[in-house]
Amino acid sequence: DHLSDAYRLLNQAVSIMPDRQDAAADLCDVAALIYFGSSQRPAHIYALLARLSGRLVKSDPRSFDGIRIEGYLAVADGKLKDAIQLLRHANDIRPGQAKVLEPLIRALFDDGQPAEGERLALDVLRTQPGDYVASDILSKYYSNSGRKDDARRIWQNGVARNPGQPAYVFQ
Repeated sequence: DHLSDAYRLLNQAVSIMPDRQDAAADLCDVAALIYFGSSQRPAHIYALLARLSGRLVKSDPRSFDGIRIEGYLAVADGKLKDAIQLLRHANDIRPGQAKVLEPLIRALFDDGQPAEGERLALDVLRTQPGDYVASDILSKYYSNSGRKDDARRIWQNGVARNPGQPAYVFQ
């Protein structure tokens, strides 16, 4: 499988060239996909993410990737307030990145901050109208809150702004 191959090759690259921040960040991305994509949440992948993100932040306290991955790990640990703080910090460093905004929106809703989650999701949809994940998170929130018309409006706007995109058409 391609994800396993990418993980193996990037892990080798980071072992051979430990000072390459870009390789460490790429390995973090692949490892995060594996970790969060697995129902078993492999402990060795978590440990790798923690080690690499710590190393990235140690070498650069404003490391977007290091802080972002620390935010992901805080989400995994159920430390939503820490996750929100870290993901906001990553967004301050490199604004508007889906890798940060989508988990930040989820964390806000999960932390019982629906007004802030809704505001951020709507901001994302204004600036990035094709963001399917923000649409999905917001429409689920609206549906679960009994706001069916708002949920429908989010999808109708998504279809109108992204004609022919399967993610929207099949909702």
